[in-house]
Amino acid sequence: MGLNKPYIVERVLVLGRTDKGSQFDNINILMGLWTESLQDEQFTFKNETIAELRLTSPREIQFVRVMGNGHSNVVTICEILLYRQADCPLGRYSVNCSKQCNCRVGSCDSVTGACVDGICEDGWNGMTCNDTCHPGTFGANCSSICRCHNNITCNHFNGSCPNNQCAAGWKHDNCSVACGQGNFGLNCTSPCHCLQGASCDHVSGNCPGDQCAPGWTTSNCSVECTSSSHVIAPFVQHAVKVCLVLTAPPSAIALKLKAVTMSLATVQMTNVRLG
Repeated sequence: MGLNKPYIVERVLVLGRTDKGSQFDNINILMGLWTESLQDEQFTFKNETIAELRLTSPREIQFVRVMGNGHSNVVTICEILLYRQADCPLGRYSVNCSKQCNCRVGSCDSVTGACVDGICEDGWNGMTCNDTCHPGTFGANCSSICRCHNNITCNHFNGSCPNNQCAAGWKHDNCSVACGQGNFGLNCTSPCHCLQGASCDHVSGNCPGDQCAPGWTTSNCSVECTSSSHVIAPFVQHAVKVCLVLTAPPSAIALKLKAVTMSLATVQMTNVRLG
């Protein structure tokens, strides 16, 4: 016998004919959630017309099979009665209503916990919304990506990171907001130093075309030029500077510095004529 859905069964009564007790002898009962894995049960009470099974612990049942043990040619069953657990209060499910539903809206199935509208609460997924998000994800349908420092897993409900430490380039309570224009890195505290005030990459600080603002160097333009490690090329009529790393002989550096200065002077003169 198959039920239309699983129920939490507490008690089973099997009724036979009152005038054919021999056709009720030696019957067995098997129950379970799947026909392939029915479990053999022992009746708590049995006479010639009634067999009763009281489960010591209620459990989910969808299929029941009553059959003879092979010694009887005829088995007569008049009725099978299943007594189930009452529906749980709103927001609860399972045996003794011991579990909490994880539905975004509405109620869940009293037995399985499956959400009526099929939408899980933030941080949960699966057919019955009983599975937490996989590590590295969080939120509605577990579709949001954690962005914590050193790839640490975030809170699967709201995405917050341990010690509120976001990965480089991210900020906000759940580290879902990129650094604002002009900043990058951990806690978005490093300023961009790109040519003509352009925005840098919010994670690495790299500038468009790898072009640093005058006076700054390295791949993300985060190191200011100094006289100890660079030659400073003054821009004509303006207090800005261009870095020339000291990796060549002094004569070559002098020539390069002169070329850069002349190039900058040409740009300055062009700007004056255009103005």
